[in-house]
Amino acid sequence: MRAAARRCEWMIDVGAGHGELCLFFLKHSRARPVVAIEPQASERELMRRNLALNGCESSEALVWVSKLIGLDDGPEFVPLAKLPVDNTRHGFIKIDVDGAEMEVLRSGETMLATTAVDLLVETHSLPLEQECLSYLKGLGFDCRIIPNAWWRSIVPEHRPIGHNRWLWASRSEPSAKTKRVT
Repeated sequence: MRAAARRCEWMIDVGAGHGELCLFFLKHSRARPVVAIEPQASERELMRRNLALNGCESSEALVWVSKLIGLDDGPEFVPLAKLPVDNTRHGFIKIDVDGAEMEVLRSGETMLATTAVDLLVETHSLPLEQECLSYLKGLGFDCRIIPNAWWRSIVPEHRPIGHNRWLWASRSEPSAKTKRVT
């Protein structure tokens, strides 16, 4: 994460929640803008409080988006590829959307296929994890699964789902041979 923060020039947090990752990038990176995607008003309010507690409540670098990220044409949706970042610069994207990972990724295909970017994606089922890996590898990304912490065998997460892991995908330069994966 620190290496991604050093090299990125913009950051998108899809499913920003309380904003911890946005705060980290605001305070410890040159990422501008930091785009916080959070459709839930209660989460945005907690994020605002967290920003205030950390002296970032009026940061001009922070861009708020209260819509869902996806391919739907409805007014409550925006595609990942339409967010206000400079795709000619290196970026970082975190996706934590509880099952809609592929919808988010597909909505950013044009951006992902042509941009140097690091991705951190939380997956919520093994088939979804495999689909995300296959999709990102097809776009030219190097991917790896981040193993759960060793101590999770002692202190397990109490989630209503059986599978929860993170995958890391990175590409330092857009691939000239990027193929379209559908």
